[in-house]
Amino acid sequence: MATPDIESPDRTDLKQIDHEHFFEAIDSPPLPTEALRSAFHR
Repeated sequence: MATPDIESPDRTDLKQIDHEHFFEAIDSPPLPTEALRSAFHR
C-alpha cells in the first residue's frame, strides 16, 4: 500500500492553459488525417 507522501504515477498535474486545451481536445477531437486512416487499415 502506498504512503500518502508518494505521488501516484497515474496522476498528472496540468497548468491551467494545458488543462483547457486537454479537455477541449477530448470534447472536440480533430478529424483523423489520411496518415492516421492508412495506419489504422494496416
